[in-house]
Amino acid sequence: MPFTLSQQDSCNVSPELLKEIERVEFIWTSQRLKYQNLGKFLFGDFSLVDAMFAPIVIRFAKYGYVSNNEVVLQYSKSVLEHSFVKEWIYNYI
Repeated sequence: MPFTLSQQDSCNVSPELLKEIERVEFIWTSQRLKYQNLGKFLFGDFSLVDAMFAPIVIRFAKYGYVSNNEVVLQYSKSVLEHSFVKEWIYNYI
């Protein structure tokens, strides 16, 4: 999934891509379940880790990927609604 803020794209959903999506979703789910009582981001409060994963969350949204995992959906929503991420997207579209 090439990264772009300016347009919605499509991409070839290869087995390798699906494997990477599963890996990312596993990381997000395991950390959210472990730290869910501390806040709505991976380790509770928004941190550098969430900023690092923001481009992946944006890619999922831009390419129309919708997870079947409620934890992933909630985490993605939290990242997209964070003021820094919203400002980043707004300033580059």
